[in-house]
Amino acid sequence: MKISDVKTYPIKGRHWPRFPWVVIEVTTSDGTTGIGEALLYRSSGVLESIEILGKKILGEDPFNVEKIWEGMYREGANLPAVSGIEIALWDIIGKKLGAPVYNLLGGRRRGRVHQEGTRRGEARI
Repeated sequence: MKISDVKTYPIKGRHWPRFPWVVIEVTTSDGTTGIGEALLYRSSGVLESIEILGKKILGEDPFNVEKIWEGMYREGANLPAVSGIEIALWDIIGKKLGAPVYNLLGGRRRGRVHQEGTRRGEARI
C-alpha cells in the first residue's frame, strides 16, 4: 500500500478569506482514504505547500508517519500543511488497523467532554 493521491478542499467559513479551513484527503493504492485538516489562521502558502508536499509523498508507505513528517518538516513546509497531512496518515493507519486514532496516539484521556456553559457530565463520549 502506497500513497497515490493528495487532494485539498478549501472550505469557505464565517471569516473567509482571512480564516479559511482546508480539508486534506490522502488516498492509497488500495483505495483507503484518510482525512486531515489544516487551519490557515495567520498563515499563508498552505494550499501551495500541500500541493508540493502531496507530490513529494506519492509512493510512500502511509505507515511511515515519522519519516514522512520529518521529510515534510525539513522541506521547510508550512506547519499547518504538515499537520493536516499527518492527521490524514494517522486516519489511514487507524482504518487499516481497525482502531481509533486516539488509541494509536496514547489512548483515551477523558471519559467525557465538558463544555463551558454546560453542567458537568452532560456531553459524554
